[in-house]
Amino acid sequence: MPERATGFRNRVFYGWLVVAAAFAITFIGFGSAYTFSAFLEQLEHDFGASRGSVSLVFSLAGFLYFGLGIVSGPLADRFGARPLAVAGMLLLSAGLALASVAHSLVEVYAAYGLGVGLGVGWAYVPAIGAVQRWFVRRRGFASGLAVSGIGVGTLVMPPLASLLINEVGWRGAYLALGAFALVLGGGMAFLVDNDPRARGLYPDASPSRRRVRLRPAQVQAWVKRSAPAALPASMPPASSAPSACSCRSFTSCPSHAITASHRRRRHFC
Repeated sequence: MPERATGFRNRVFYGWLVVAAAFAITFIGFGSAYTFSAFLEQLEHDFGASRGSVSLVFSLAGFLYFGLGIVSGPLADRFGARPLAVAGMLLLSAGLALASVAHSLVEVYAAYGLGVGLGVGWAYVPAIGAVQRWFVRRRGFASGLAVSGIGVGTLVMPPLASLLINEVGWRGAYLALGAFALVLGGGMAFLVDNDPRARGLYPDASPSRRRVRLRPAQVQAWVKRSAPAALPASMPPASSAPSACSCRSFTSCPSHAITASHRRRRHFC
């Protein structure tokens, strides 16, 4: 099993795992935020509040998760994207879980509005920013995959929330969504990595940055091509040099110096 895991890591560029983590974070974060429409009628009924006052909860969350990018981005540059992404998913799951036990609309404001708003705000920008560092040539494609979690989440999560409300009620639905965010979102957030160089990698797994090992035949072909150009006109080629010489100094022997420069090995006579 460890050998299979190692082989998988060697075959798959780690940057794509960062993309998958960012997709999961945006899917769960924005999907959970946009499930509020499914809870709107239940919250109005249970708390006897107007639609406008209940909708203010979503407005508060939206302001926080978009406005906090100006803070979470610089913090990710300083402390790394992973701690902020993990903290964001923990805040999101805690906010959803606390909303399930709210007894007033003010508590819903505090739990859902602050929990979801702060959670998505802490995780969203650092996760997308981490993707940028892992790609250069395919940066647009990788970023598009990561951000597409927003669209998929807002499409899938509200119907899922409606199904849960019909089965276990709105409180049970909030609790289930909180557990889902903790397990999947928190787990995937640990895959976010800030810098490929920390893993000895380069953006895009660029082959131009990898060490190239030449086969012996390639080395011999290179020596044959470069040797004539490297020889002065007054000096005989290395192949015509005598097999033995009377020189005592390695550097004073022309044939030996040429051989050493091309074949990278010492020859003493």
